[in-house]
Amino acid sequence: MGSCYETRADKTKFIIDEDYKIKRALVRAIQNYSLYKKAQHDQEINDQQKENHVPKRGSVLPFPLTTSGGYEKIISKNKGVLGEEYETLGPLGEGGYGQVYLVKKKNINMQKERAMKVIPVKSKNAEEKTDEEIELLKNLDHPNIVKLFEYFTDNEKYYLITEYCEGGDLFNLIRNKRVFSESSAAYIMYQIFRALIYCHHTHHLIHRDIKPENIVVYSKNPAGEDLYDVKLIDFGISKIFNKLEKNNDSKIRGSLNYIAPEVLQNNFDEKCDIWSCGVILYILVIGTYPFNGKDKDDILNKIQHGSYTFPIEFTKKSSPEIRNLIHQCLKVNPEERISAKDALNHPFFNLYETKEYFIHVTEAFLNKTINNLKKYEIKNNLQELTFQYIVHNSPEIDEINLLNRVFMKFNQNNDGKMTKEELKKGLMKYLFKGKKSKAEAEKEANEIFNKLDQNNNGYIECEEFIRAGIDKKLLKDRKVLELTFNFLDKDKNGEISYEELKEVFDVKNRENEKALLDMLKSIDNDLNGQISFEEYYNMMLKIIDGLI
Repeated sequence: MGSCYETRADKTKFIIDEDYKIKRALVRAIQNYSLYKKAQHDQEINDQQKENHVPKRGSVLPFPLTTSGGYEKIISKNKGVLGEEYETLGPLGEGGYGQVYLVKKKNINMQKERAMKVIPVKSKNAEEKTDEEIELLKNLDHPNIVKLFEYFTDNEKYYLITEYCEGGDLFNLIRNKRVFSESSAAYIMYQIFRALIYCHHTHHLIHRDIKPENIVVYSKNPAGEDLYDVKLIDFGISKIFNKLEKNNDSKIRGSLNYIAPEVLQNNFDEKCDIWSCGVILYILVIGTYPFNGKDKDDILNKIQHGSYTFPIEFTKKSSPEIRNLIHQCLKVNPEERISAKDALNHPFFNLYETKEYFIHVTEAFLNKTINNLKKYEIKNNLQELTFQYIVHNSPEIDEINLLNRVFMKFNQNNDGKMTKEELKKGLMKYLFKGKKSKAEAEKEANEIFNKLDQNNNGYIECEEFIRAGIDKKLLKDRKVLELTFNFLDKDKNGEISYEELKEVFDVKNRENEKALLDMLKSIDNDLNGQISFEEYYNMMLKIIDGLI
């Protein structure tokens, strides 16, 4: 049994340990300061060689935060130890490509749980496929596609930290409910088609494994009975396609009951996803697979011939619109099959006014959003990254869901890219309502558009819109700002160094190094070459107060 008294040896060991910690912290501080001074010295030399304009305190820095559509700066490989960053709460399920667990970020109380997809990488090919999936997810920005937050790796596995949708997958919901009403099915399918428009038309991407197990329930909408908000997951076998040629693969991939006939012929395009949607819609309202058989060969034969029927009772009670949409999705010839874009405009969705559920916001909220857009201004890259990181990592904030609705209200073709023309038409239709001329609306649209299109790709993406439109008072919360500070403080020493900023912003050329250093100096009030949380917090408060 151990003694409750402290010995001299214990005291000596404690003193040595504490002394070592102090020395180590001092060495780290000296190293960071040395790097800071070196960068400062390099800048002075460069200034002598070439006259550069030094940005004024609070001005926009010259290097872009993101490339077109990407979130490379905020969705990155976490170099820390997984067990030190996340607590595993339990298993959520298992798929063909790995296991999924419920996890929670340690030392951050405000964030909800997340899902962790664990993917074994037993070969170089498996590793490359996982890298491709990660790069793909980094570029997807849609409210009906699950978000990737960060990832870890070791010698054997990848650990993808994603959004957690607490309602489980659609497969379990179907198993519990058996059959859905037409209006409920319309609400679910509208979201899936909307996500596929974004995949097919914006990113030329085929999901290839659309099935209820890969559709997760984010929440139940309080606006109506059995209205479920859903998101698409698992892009593990997705593929970029060329519209001018059919795709093929060395191996037939997908799930038997949802696979399209042309995939079995190994000659397919994005329309194979639409076939799978037709199968899901059939299941939702009838409760069985459209292509049943006594064995696998029988099922495959029926799929290849498009051989299915509607139960007599369903035919009597169902609308002709839903039967027609199912037929349009399950045409054997993909060239005759309906597209995701045309499916979203099908009379079935008009029958239940489905679109109105997704774009309805009060006029007061719409006015508030437009005012926030007008006031929006980027003072420095650290502010831009902060807003981007918070919006991307906090999808559970109610106002973000409302802003998604406003975005979809303006983005009439549902491709996830708001053009200047769409913004102008939206302002005229929903806000000005004849109170302003077309020329005035165009001028206002130009001003807002130029502020929001930060990566200069010619359109506004969903999260770009949300960052500008969100009530900035929500971002003043100390705990909210701790999220981004914790992300930037890579070595977790309580301060952000020049090298950490350089790594996050991927700064490589001399001009951008100078701009980054100038930004650090404008925030570093105690001149120690690093940014403390208080310095960062005070800088953000001043900026946010100016936007309210």
